[in-house]
Amino acid sequence: MTNTSLYVVDVQPKVDWGNKSNKELDYLFTTSKNLNANMLVFFSDNPIAIINNYIDRTDVKHIVLGDGEIDINSFIEQLHVNSKEIEIHICK
Repeated sequence: MTNTSLYVVDVQPKVDWGNKSNKELDYLFTTSKNLNANMLVFFSDNPIAIINNYIDRTDVKHIVLGDGEIDINSFIEQLHVNSKEIEIHICK
């Protein structure tokens, strides 16, 4: 619809590095593949820094967040989106 590429960016805790039986990652890989999306997985204990770095390095137009275990409002406040025209969408 927006004629852009879709990227799924997932940040896992460092402790999960090398964990071969991660059902969440398997689900995201399958979903990404079905949507013809590129998937990037990072391992860090600071997901905000990873996402902000990705935003700073790329031409992000939309961010879609899942309504999961994180405080969405706090997460959004910490993103470097103020200086860019980025739309944020939250999925339930």
